[in-house]
Amino acid sequence: MYERLEKNGKLLKSDTESMNIGYSCLVGTTEPLDPEKYPIVKDDFTHFAVVIADDKPHSVACAVNALEDAVIMANCIYELSSTSQSDIEAALNDYKEQRFPHAKYQ
Repeated sequence: MYERLEKNGKLLKSDTESMNIGYSCLVGTTEPLDPEKYPIVKDDFTHFAVVIADDKPHSVACAVNALEDAVIMANCIYELSSTSQSDIEAALNDYKEQRFPHAKYQ
């Protein structure tokens, strides 16, 4: 597909460049907390405080968006009738029509 797009002058310049890593990995280590200094660690019950406001994204939103993107893209690919350039472009346009308004809102 890439070769055909490049041959026809339709391959985006960004698709010819090396990919960047699109994620960050944070790993932390810690020592056990002193229960005398931090009495909350003695508690057998876990307490959470969460504040989520209307129309404000939160950490779960990223996972949900990724899952929705994957499912919709998989459906668009599954429904391909052939691997012709026009069918692939139609599938990608279908994906864009379904996801772009939601992504733009974010």
